[in-house]
Amino acid sequence: MSFKKFIVSFSAFAVIIAVFIALIQRIVSTQVILIDKFWIIYFTTYALTVIAFYVSDKSIKNGDQLSAYKVLGMIVIKLLFFLSLIALYIIKFKVNPILFIANFFPVYFLFTVFELSCLLGNLRHQNKT
Repeated sequence: MSFKKFIVSFSAFAVIIAVFIALIQRIVSTQVILIDKFWIIYFTTYALTVIAFYVSDKSIKNGDQLSAYKVLGMIVIKLLFFLSLIALYIIKFKVNPILFIANFFPVYFLFTVFELSCLLGNLRHQNKT
């Protein structure tokens, strides 16, 4: 999958997830189900996933022997960045940890699974040549 196709499909995926989250919040409007600054974290997750895909995709397209390791390295770097973001968020804001986990990790994992499925498709095409 090219980077342009990834941007289009990933943006559509992110919008569908955002609409789903907004609908759930509207349905249960009597309860707080989203943490403060949720949408900032959501768009940060989106942006970093795009950056990680771009770097990983470029390393795959270069065709070097270490491209799979670079893909895994970008995933680890992204995870470490988000762990530090979580630590900063918890220090700055008083938050219910269960609510935070329920807000952050599903979005992170859905975005990561989407990114990995696209990258694995690119690796599969590289192995056929």
